[in-house]
Amino acid sequence: MKVLCTLLFVLSTSILLLAQPGGKDGRSMPKIAKITGTVYDSVSRKPLEFATVSVFRIRDSVLVGGVITDEKGKFEIDKLPIGRHRVTINYMGYETYTIEPVALPPNEPIASLGKIYVSPTAATLEIAEVTADKAVFQLGLDKKVFNVDKTNLGDSENATEILRNTPTVEVDFDGAVKIRGSEVQVYINGKPTGLTGDSQAEILDQLPANSVKKIELITSPSAKYDPEGGSGIINIVLKKNVLEGFTGSANVSVGTSTWNPFKRYRGGLSLNFRNNKINIFSNFSYNYGENLSRGYNYRRTTAPQDTSFLEQYTNGTRIRNGGMARIGMDYYFDDYNTLTVAARLRPSGGGNNNRIQYDFFDANQDKTQINERLSDGDRNRFSMTYNLIYAKVFKQKKDKSGAGPRRDNSKDSGGGRRHWRGHGDGRASGRSGTMGDKQELVIDLQYSMNDNASYETFSEQLYTPDWSEINNTPDSQQTASYNKMHQGTVMIDYTHPLGKEMKFEAGYKGNIRWIGNDFKSETFDYTQMQMINDTGRTNNFQYQEQVHALYVTFAHKIGKFNYKLGLRGEYTLANSRLVFPTDSTFVNNYPSIFPTVNLSYALAKNQQIQLGFSRRIQRPSSWALNPFPSYSDPLNLRYGNPYLLPQYTNAVELSYVNYWKGGNTIMLTAFYKYNTDLMERLRTLRSDGVSVVTQYNFSTSHMWGGEVVTRFAPYKWFNFGITGSVYQNIQNGTNIDAAYTLNAIAGNVNAYMNFVFKFGMRISAYAWYSIPTRVAQGWTGGYTWNSFSISQKVLKDKGTVTLSVQNPILGGRYQFETADGNTFYQVGKREWESPVFELRFSYRFGKVNVRDGRSKNAGRLNSGGDGGSEGGSGGGID
Repeated sequence: MKVLCTLLFVLSTSILLLAQPGGKDGRSMPKIAKITGTVYDSVSRKPLEFATVSVFRIRDSVLVGGVITDEKGKFEIDKLPIGRHRVTINYMGYETYTIEPVALPPNEPIASLGKIYVSPTAATLEIAEVTADKAVFQLGLDKKVFNVDKTNLGDSENATEILRNTPTVEVDFDGAVKIRGSEVQVYINGKPTGLTGDSQAEILDQLPANSVKKIELITSPSAKYDPEGGSGIINIVLKKNVLEGFTGSANVSVGTSTWNPFKRYRGGLSLNFRNNKINIFSNFSYNYGENLSRGYNYRRTTAPQDTSFLEQYTNGTRIRNGGMARIGMDYYFDDYNTLTVAARLRPSGGGNNNRIQYDFFDANQDKTQINERLSDGDRNRFSMTYNLIYAKVFKQKKDKSGAGPRRDNSKDSGGGRRHWRGHGDGRASGRSGTMGDKQELVIDLQYSMNDNASYETFSEQLYTPDWSEINNTPDSQQTASYNKMHQGTVMIDYTHPLGKEMKFEAGYKGNIRWIGNDFKSETFDYTQMQMINDTGRTNNFQYQEQVHALYVTFAHKIGKFNYKLGLRGEYTLANSRLVFPTDSTFVNNYPSIFPTVNLSYALAKNQQIQLGFSRRIQRPSSWALNPFPSYSDPLNLRYGNPYLLPQYTNAVELSYVNYWKGGNTIMLTAFYKYNTDLMERLRTLRSDGVSVVTQYNFSTSHMWGGEVVTRFAPYKWFNFGITGSVYQNIQNGTNIDAAYTLNAIAGNVNAYMNFVFKFGMRISAYAWYSIPTRVAQGWTGGYTWNSFSISQKVLKDKGTVTLSVQNPILGGRYQFETADGNTFYQVGKREWESPVFELRFSYRFGKVNVRDGRSKNAGRLNSGGDGGSEGGSGGGID
């Protein structure tokens, strides 16, 4: 990439220089001068690679030369005309640095600027780098950051795989994302996905890994953040182009497994263009996959008159066939006003094919009957999200102190008086609706729509124990489910710095959501020889929700001590209605208050402690409220509970981090959570032998534990780390039944290692394990997820070939046990196809140009970022 950037830079700069007019009276000044220097980060003292150094003639501000710094931060610009010049240094997330005048007289045409220290912007400084050289981990006042672009995870399959490799994050086999055993809200570029459950999992599966810049873990969020989610927020920040010009990347992959050979394909394309007025970004992806699974259940039912047994075997194929397009544009009216228009479109299809075999046994465990249930389903889905964001940075009075970035003046050379000053970058950060360190107003409008239609056919045949048909009239059923969701969101955020050490924030968020679920069922009538409406299974459910919120925060830095106080008030209006068959309505309107406290103290060099308190809420999903059951498995039904209340969480978190030379890191966290109205699934058995799963509110629960995150780099070519957490979970569900109490230990551990070689090869291994633990009605067994990959740079480092394998060692399976007193006992296991092999190829292309450093905005394209062609964030949460 370094060679590519340098070649493109020299080419574009040469064209610009050839187009410049000559010297005074048309005479060109001799081009014999040269400027050299080295650019460093003023905080970490490390060299900055890919910083843009531009040279302008002072008398007419014509660009006369420029270059991009190398991996050691050094630059050398030769063939410059003699005379007086201005040198500007631009780098993403840093103050623009200007040096003038730089005199290059004929008798001394060489100027060495020595060591130049550029300062990060105040917004960048809010996050302390936790690994000085690689910046893999970052610790902010109210969040932790995992920089994906500083690892080789960009060569992974998708965003789901990145989350599986992210410290403290758990992703189960169904794609549910959790932290410390509780589900979290997953955002993309600081915005809710607008979807939950399977839809969210599919978005993560379709999101290309090489489009992800970083993962923000917000486990102790301030009042500015949405309080939804029992364990906080995970924000996936996508890449956007940060250099002027055209850049892009393409990738393609094919996957196979021993269960189902060569039934996985995906591809992606990213195109970006930027100049001084617009920034266009886009990403397109396509994914086709057939995912196989199988399961086994054993159930014992003890009744006063009889005891029976059931064995159930399940084989399923889940087909995903769809694409996703993310398109957007930033328009810069001027240095202080930016408008962003963005859209995400996702058309998809697919379906589910399943075979369930029920073996029935009597009290003597003799087989009495076999039922075989076959299902074949198709699904069509279309979702879209639109964003319109306006951001305004208010003009600030110039700093009269004259203070600028640090600089080593010991090696100044070249005649003439010098003035060293660093210009701020005032451009509004409207791309993502994030807030920086300036007085800023952001208005963010979002609309999301999801339209799903699924169709399934079922047939069930009864057999004798020797597989003879009991009758020739198998049950036959057809279902159609139409699910729609409309959601509108308005966010207004205002930031006002109070001097250099204090900041006030205030804002409003309004969210309105409507969800409709229309389910129709038909059963074949052999007397009429046609399908007839099954009114006992047909239903129509609607859910409406409004949440209005106001928040304020105040942050203050006193030497090494930082604190941030916040208060958020919300009012929720929830209305769920079972339109058919009963036309019953359930209303739940309630206010909520969410105080937050975040404290941080720098103990010594490279050491820091943090303490955070936050109150959160987890609202029931629409399917958890729908009282009508799902009949896909008629012996194991799922109901919603319309009386389910929201769960509140009060959480305290204490963290300590220490990082030292070489990228070595250790982060220790202790946490405590107190939940009221805990939402918990319970399984009961009806008198007809059908098991029913629904959710109830337990009175309270307590959880406390510890977490460790480590990264060690004993050599430049090798690094490894271990992350783990263990916690005690105490639940009190005696308000439902005296038997529903729990005191259990749970936890997980993961380990990784990376080998990075100079010739462009990377080798990575990863393993994750969740320990067995008790739950309210039994236990879940331990399960593991592991992967191995090897990648090689090709085509002058513009391409990458990666071979990976998922779950080569006993992965993709787990066991469970459920009991309800002495009447019901069930044990089972599930397994997903493994190992899965994938071969991927990615290629980067494009042309970048040097920017005119005179713009106040030259250094601020996004909130944070780096100088690479794919750096910069699409929207962090500040």
